[in-house]
Amino acid sequence: MKFGEQNSHYNFMKKSLLLGLIINIFIISPFFAQQAPNSGFESWDNINKATDWTCSISAYGFTLNTVTRSSQSNSGNYSAKLETKAFITGDIIPGMIQLGNINIEEEEPYGGIPFTQKPTALEVNLKYDQQGGDSLVVICYLTKQEKGDPLADVLGGAFFTYANPIDEFTTFIIPIYYQQEGTPDTLNIFFASSYLNPHQGSMLWVDDITIHFDNFFLPPLPNLPENAKDTSFTASWIGADYTKSYILDIATDENFGNHLSGFTNLNVGDTTAYHVAIPDTSIKTIYYRLKADYDSILTDYSDAITFNVPYAPKCFEGKNITHESFKISWQNLPLSNYYILDIATDSLFQDFFSDYYYFTLDSNYYTVTDLEPETDYYCRVRARYLVAGKSNYSNIIKITTAPVPDEYSLKILSLSDKIAFLTDSSFINSEIVIYNARGQMYWDGIIKDFYTEIYTPFTELFIIQIIKPDGELIRKKLGFIANK
Repeated sequence: MKFGEQNSHYNFMKKSLLLGLIINIFIISPFFAQQAPNSGFESWDNINKATDWTCSISAYGFTLNTVTRSSQSNSGNYSAKLETKAFITGDIIPGMIQLGNINIEEEEPYGGIPFTQKPTALEVNLKYDQQGGDSLVVICYLTKQEKGDPLADVLGGAFFTYANPIDEFTTFIIPIYYQQEGTPDTLNIFFASSYLNPHQGSMLWVDDITIHFDNFFLPPLPNLPENAKDTSFTASWIGADYTKSYILDIATDENFGNHLSGFTNLNVGDTTAYHVAIPDTSIKTIYYRLKADYDSILTDYSDAITFNVPYAPKCFEGKNITHESFKISWQNLPLSNYYILDIATDSLFQDFFSDYYYFTLDSNYYTVTDLEPETDYYCRVRARYLVAGKSNYSNIIKITTAPVPDEYSLKILSLSDKIAFLTDSSFINSEIVIYNARGQMYWDGIIKDFYTEIYTPFTELFIIQIIKPDGELIRKKLGFIANK
C-alpha cells in the first residue's frame, strides 16, 4: 500500500492498519526498548509546539493550534494536550500531534523521522477527557520509499482507538504488525483526540512514548497438574494481566496428533485453571499446552506439560499366611515411581501396625513379619508418580494370620504340581535336597521365606532332606508332618 492511495485520511488509517485489532495492556520488560524523540514532551519550542513534533494544522491559509503544553503529566513536568476544536471553516478538527505531517486539503499523512529498525510494539501513556461518543486514536506507520517511486510503501504499523474516558494516565502497549517484507526507512507516530465522529472539547493528554523490540505477547506458563487422579486432573497456569482468554490443547501423544475429546485448542475463557475429566482407563500419559489470546492476538504454544495418569493399583489377596507373617502383593504399574503401603489393625486405618504407615517400596509385593497370630490386618496401597503425585488408595485387603502351630515348626504339603514348605523362623536359610525312592537327587535349594513353593513334575514317592542352619538333619517322606 502507498501513501496517497486513499481518498480520506481516516479511511486510509482504517483500511491500511488492521483497525479491528484493539490493544490490551501488558506487563512489560525494560529491555530492548528506545525512546521516541522528545518522548516525555519535556522540550517545547513554544507553548503550542513540542520539539521534534508537528503540532499545528494549516489549511487554506489558516493555522489551527490544537496542541498545548500541559503540566498534567505521567512523569516529568509536562505532557502534550490535544484538544478537538472548531476550524474557521466550521469543521470540527481533532487535536493532532505526530512525527510527520498531514495535508488537510489533500487528506494525506506523509513524512516522519528516519528509522531503519522493525519494532514490535509502541508503549504510550494516555489520559482522555471524552465528549459525547468520541474516541481517541493512536497510529504508527513504518514506511519505505523506493527510488523513483513517488509514493511510500507501508511495510507495517500499529493502530489503537479507545472510546471511554481515562481519568488518570494509563499505560497501553500497541502491537506493531508487518504486512510487507523489507526494512523501513521512515517512522511516523500519530495521535488524535477524536476519530470518525469528532466532538468539540474532547481532550487527550500524551506522555512517555517508548518503542519496543522484544516480544510482549508471550504464552502462559503452565503449572504441573493439580488434584491429579485416574479420572480427572486440574490444568493450571500462570497468566498475564489483561489477557482476554486462554486456549487449552490436550493430547495423549507428544506430537499432539491424538487429542483428548473436546480439547483441540479449547478456549477456556479468562481463567488460569481448568478441570479436565479423563474419559477412560486406556489413557496412560497426558500432554497439555496453552496459548494466550490478547484480543485476537494469539501467542505461540507454551512448552507442554507431560504426566502419567496416576492410576491406583489393585491389591491382591494375601498369600503364604502363617501365624507370624504373610505376603501382600498388588498390581504392577510400570509408569509409577514407587508404592506406598499402609497396614493397620482396623478397617478405618486409625491404628497402624508398627511402621507400616506411608511405608515406601519399589517392588509390587512385600512379606510382612513379626505379626500376632489370629489377628486381622488391613492393607492398602497407593502408587506415587513423578509429576502427578500420589494415586487414590487401592482396594482394602483383610488378612487374618494363622493360629500358632501345636507341636511342629515345619509342614510339607503336596499341592498338585508343586511342593510347599510352611516353616517358622528356625528353618529360614535351611538347605533342602529332594531324592526319589531310589536315592537319586532331583532338586536342591534354600528355604528363604516362611512359605516356599517348589514346582515339580514328580509323581512318585520321594524323600525330602532338610539341613537346618544349626546342622540338624531332618529327612521326611512327602505328605508327612515333620516335627523338630
